[in-house]
Amino acid sequence: MTLLKVCGMRGEDHIMELGEVVCPDLMGFIFYKKSRRYVGEDFRLPDHFSKDIQKVGVFVNESQEKVIELSKKHDLDWVQLHGLESPEYCQSIRNAGRKVVKVIHIGEQSDVRKALQYQDSADRIMFETASKEWGGSGAIFNWEVLSEYRGIPYWLSGGIGPDRVQAIHEISGQSPEVIDVNSRFEISPGVKDIEVLKEFKLKLKSINHGEII
Repeated sequence: MTLLKVCGMRGEDHIMELGEVVCPDLMGFIFYKKSRRYVGEDFRLPDHFSKDIQKVGVFVNESQEKVIELSKKHDLDWVQLHGLESPEYCQSIRNAGRKVVKVIHIGEQSDVRKALQYQDSADRIMFETASKEWGGSGAIFNWEVLSEYRGIPYWLSGGIGPDRVQAIHEISGQSPEVIDVNSRFEISPGVKDIEVLKEFKLKLKSINHGEII
């Protein structure tokens, strides 16, 4: 089963509507101030936010103390580390009781091997398209390079749009545990097209049950 993560969410009303209509398995909130999808200083989730949706906080080269503070404040299920964080950094976040997803930026085939150094210090790996900025490029890397990956479960990100459901199913080797979608489903930064996402999740569900789209 491949799960759906919708990232770059902000705005309480929009978050709640998407959660109720789309019901993604995970929802990502960006705590990186330079991102156009930064949640803001006054971010908070309402008490009635669905407990069925896992909360993921996205951080980029942030201090360990700040990551731990915000992850506890917002009761995050996962901490996604998107920058140059070391294995030791990842382990310190895990030692604080948080599950860690370490992002590996793929620009060429050999970049997949960088995930090996995090096999013992992260709970999951995320493969993302390399870009000049920290994510958000909307570009897809060559998924064929994943055929050589053997390790802890991985999440897949980078330019995944409504037309990529069947291609996800056809990835050779180890299948992604989670697919992470963001900019290709946006009306504007942080604002998602809920109906398109709803249709995408239905297609993903069909694929998970072995149907051909």
